[in-house]
Formats: sequence, C-alpha cells, structure tokens
Amino acid sequence: MEMSTRIGLFIIPIRFNHEIETYREYLDIAVEAERAGYTDIYIGEHLTDPREDIQSSIVFAAAILARTKRITINLSVLPLPHYNIKLLVKQLEDLFRLGGFGRVNIGFGKGALKGDLVYLNIDSESREALFEKNLLELMRVLGESDRFRNRTDSYELFSTLISAEPRGASNLISNGYCAVTSNFCHKSHYETHCKYIMNGLIVNPTLTTKKWGVGINYAPKAFMFESSRHAIENSLLYIFRKLQSVGLHTSMLQKGVDSSVMKVTGNFLFETLCTEQVLPFQLDLKAAYPNIFSHVIINLFDCITDPLYTDGILSLPKGIRDEQQHHRV
Repeated sequence: MEMSTRIGLFIIPIRFNHEIETYREYLDIAVEAERAGYTDIYIGEHLTDPREDIQSSIVFAAAILARTKRITINLSVLPLPHYNIKLLVKQLEDLFRLGGFGRVNIGFGKGALKGDLVYLNIDSESREALFEKNLLELMRVLGESDRFRNRTDSYELFSTLISAEPRGASNLISNGYCAVTSNFCHKSHYETHCKYIMNGLIVNPTLTTKKWGVGINYAPKAFMFESSRHAIENSLLYIFRKLQSVGLHTSMLQKGVDSSVMKVTGNFLFETLCTEQVLPFQLDLKAAYPNIFSHVIINLFDCITDPLYTDGILSLPKGIRDEQQHHRV
C-alpha cells in the first residue's frame, strides 16, 4: 500500500470470548495487519476494566514493534492523570528507540474510568486540573528530551473526540495536535466535529497537514457468524453503558434519538453505528473534508476466530488502494 494511503486498525478488545488471548492472538493479528497493508495500529489501555485487558499501551506497542517492520503504532490514548510525566517520557524514549522515529505516535487523554482513578488513589474531582497540568509538563519534558527535541516532524500528538460537540477540539488543533473521532460517534456528528477542527485551523492557519482521523465499526453483516454479530452487539452495549456512567450516553447516538426514554439494545447500536461500506465511507470523507481528513481507523471486535470477519478486516487495505487507483485512472 502506498504510504500516502493511511488506514488504521484499533486494537482494544472488549473480550467476551475468553478463549482468545490478547497477548497472543491479537499480536498475531497486528502482524497480519501489516502484511495486509494497514499503515497504523491504535492501542488503548485501561487498568481496571474486566473486559479490556490491555493495561499498558506502551508494553503492547513494544511487543508489536518487535514483531513488525513498518507499521506505525498509535498510543490511543495515554491517560495523563495516571502518569508521572518524567517517568512516562523516559518510557517513551525507550519505545522510540525500539521502533525508530516515524513508527510511534503519542495519544493523550484525561482518562474516564472511575475504577482506574480509585485504583490509583486519584480524586475524580481533580482529574481535569491534573490533566491540564500533566499535558503542559508533557510538552515541556518532550521539548527538553534529547530524544525528542527538534524531532516533532517524526511523530504525531493526538487526542480523541467522543462528545457530539467537542468544543475542546478547537484548542487541540490550534496547538498543533491531531484529532481522532471515536468509533462510537455517529456519522451525523462529523460535520460538527469538523466545525471545531476548522475553528482551530483558523486560529493557527500555518498548519498544513491533515489533522483528522475517523474511527468506524466495520461489520460484513451478510457473511458473519451469528455469534460474531452477538459479540459486536455485546461490545457496543458494554461501551455504551460505560460511557453512560460518565454522562456521555446521548452524544453517541443518531440525532433525534433520545436514549433517556428508550431501552438501548445491542441490536440498535449495531444497526446505528456499524457499516459494511468502508470504501464509499473513506471516499466520501475524503471528498467532503479534503483539507483535514486523514484516514479511517477500523475498530477490531472480539470476533477474530470468525474467518469471514477476520478476512474482511484484512482485505480492507487492498480494497481501498484498488478503489483509489481506479478513481485516479
């Protein structure tokens, strides 16, 4: 795949199939993803979630870097309130030594799981202030690091957009960072997300690189096992309930749907948030937002023992490449 055609794969499995071992099968999938033409792997982390067992995106990234040669690893995202920033930067220096510049991007966020904060003895009321303090320190320490100083063109700094109206995206972009729209946002929210991204570009018009990635839930509905569909439905409902617990539930759904007066089901979320049309999706976003759209990021669900699902995931880069070559001709 041409390096100009980015496509990402997001690995943070919501595991219902406990026969799958994350640090074996999902590492194997990452190797296969590079061979298939994916350019980026995204890795999340949670400390106390019983169904998400990547507790350190840095450790998982190191394992992928050791088994691959080209694919870029995106830490998506490091919850900054959890970290001693000086120690974090030293760990990032090791990761960049392992992968080399150009193979690791740094995502940052506030963290959301109450269980993680309790585990680390962090007062939830101080999370916002701690994030702001640690973000400033991260930028300062990166700038002072011999490993990172004057090398900002070799990696991206980014954060994720979950809210339907992410007003913070303007500051994010104007400060030179990139943005990834969560795969739990409906496409009806993209125009609003772009409004805030464009506001950031207006504030800082010197930025020329494409700043926006979009997470999507791919599901080859007609060909999957029934158990795979149930796994995706269960995963989406699990995420919905977690986000609902922190007050973000209404921002995830299609406009006009009031989740407070209806029973949200896995089937409803599957039909609302999943797509089997990745190629038109990619091309439509590229056409609608040519100045800021960068690439799509496919969410990898806990269905990798279903060969029809896995083969569909791994065939996407070639399909996008062929489609784009057809359009150029």
